[in-house]
Amino acid sequence: IDPARYFATYGLTSERLKSCHPDVRIMHPGPIHPGMELASDLINGPRSLIRQQVRNGVPIRMAVYEELRS
Repeated sequence: IDPARYFATYGLTSERLKSCHPDVRIMHPGPIHPGMELASDLINGPRSLIRQQVRNGVPIRMAVYEELRS
């Protein structure tokens, strides 16, 4: 697959995001491939929850691990 062609067809860009409701937020489970799935400017943009997802991931995994150990 040609990455540029894939991004042109399926990637989320600022222009495409403009057509979404203003309350729409961007989430991504990671790892992110900038320029393949999301435009780089969207990753840290005001509508992105990706950093929050990363911050929440460690305590969530710790809680699940602790629950499984008990």
